[in-house]
Amino acid sequence: MRAFRFYSCNALLLSEDGGDMGNKTGALVAVVLVVVAAAALFAIRPQPGGFRAWIAEAGDGDSEWGWALLSSEAQRAYDGDRDAYLADMAAVDWAVLDLGYPADVWSDDGFVRVVAELRSDSTTVPAFLLDRRIVHGVCDGAEPKAIGVFEDRRPLQGSKFGGGGVTGSQARCNAVFGDAGE
Repeated sequence: MRAFRFYSCNALLLSEDGGDMGNKTGALVAVVLVVVAAAALFAIRPQPGGFRAWIAEAGDGDSEWGWALLSSEAQRAYDGDRDAYLADMAAVDWAVLDLGYPADVWSDDGFVRVVAELRSDSTTVPAFLLDRRIVHGVCDGAEPKAIGVFEDRRPLQGSKFGGGGVTGSQARCNAVFGDAGE
């Protein structure tokens, strides 16, 4: 009895000795497609680091001071006025603000809370950062411990960040940062 073999369109490639090269070609095509798909997913998925990059830009005082890294909500706090943001940033002595390395604390639906431990006094955190919701305070009771943000890591969002909403407890924590030096 003669066996029949069904070939895909790739399996029509046969070697001169009658061997089936289609399976090898099909496997190669499949591997290439998987690699291309993985690279595309990696390219459109924002990588962590918007807040980290902003801290670096704040420290080196480049011409942008991290404006492009702010979420649209944080930029709206300035009514889109980049020059007002730049003036606020330029007026700060960033050398006195000492922060630990920003760490991801939790994630939900593509948003990640990122927190940087406050190693300097809470009065070194510029008030406009809290007031304009660029960052939010992180407290243990009434003691300032860190500053934090929410990074948007959904696909095609670019890992922009902002301080998030202000609830009653968040407002109390943010106020402690201003009260600490009084």
